[in-house]
Amino acid sequence: MAKRKGETDEKRLEKELKRDLRYVEPFVTALGAWPLGPESASCLKILQRLIAPICIFLISFTTWPGFYYVFFKEKDSKRKLQLMPPTINSMFQLSQYIVVLTKIKTIRMALNDIRNDWFHTTEENRQFFRENAKVGKKIISILAIIMYCGGIGFRIMLPLLKGRIVLPDNTTVRLLPCPIYLPFVNEQVTPYYEIIFILLALGGICNCTILTSTTAIIMMISLHLCGLIRILRKKMINLTEKSNINEVTIQRNIVIVIEHHTKIKT
Repeated sequence: MAKRKGETDEKRLEKELKRDLRYVEPFVTALGAWPLGPESASCLKILQRLIAPICIFLISFTTWPGFYYVFFKEKDSKRKLQLMPPTINSMFQLSQYIVVLTKIKTIRMALNDIRNDWFHTTEENRQFFRENAKVGKKIISILAIIMYCGGIGFRIMLPLLKGRIVLPDNTTVRLLPCPIYLPFVNEQVTPYYEIIFILLALGGICNCTILTSTTAIIMMISLHLCGLIRILRKKMINLTEKSNINEVTIQRNIVIVIEHHTKIKT
């Protein structure tokens, strides 16, 4: 009976932990960077290996042709300055994504530490983690809404709403989500325009997902550390308030506080 109750509690805690990490997992999984367990299905592992090169290709397609356009095709200095921030941002997101992919093992270790802290603590201490997770959910939800609404509006809706534009020399052009330079392809000709438009739109969505997911990972680790600090604070308060206990118990509590403090630092 006790064993069955322990298994039930473990499943409940596992479910709660998964729910509290829901503001991180979907975004990181979409990039193929969420650590999969050994019990995960083979199709998921194969899909994860396919997602990474696809995302790198989409972001690179947004980054490097835009870089060539800014520095080799665009002649107006003012226009160059306007186009440089989005191009630099794409390069930064690409480098961030590569760093995240190289740190999957580190993310797995962090998740294991979070899981151990979640399981091997009291219900009162676990409540600190729940409260911090709610803060993370709110912040990441706001960030995701801003990023995806702004990104989709700027990269997809704006070019579509403007439609065809007639230049002073009677040349008709269709806007792309971002300017690019492809020397061997005329991006205004069908079906090249549609293909390039879709690739650039998907690349923009990847950029938004990278920013959201990296922020969520940092938020997850930071808020978990905040929970550990709150637990340490509670332990120190309990240590100072309990003055009527024997010396051995005091020494044991001091050791517990020091070990907890060392754990936070490492």
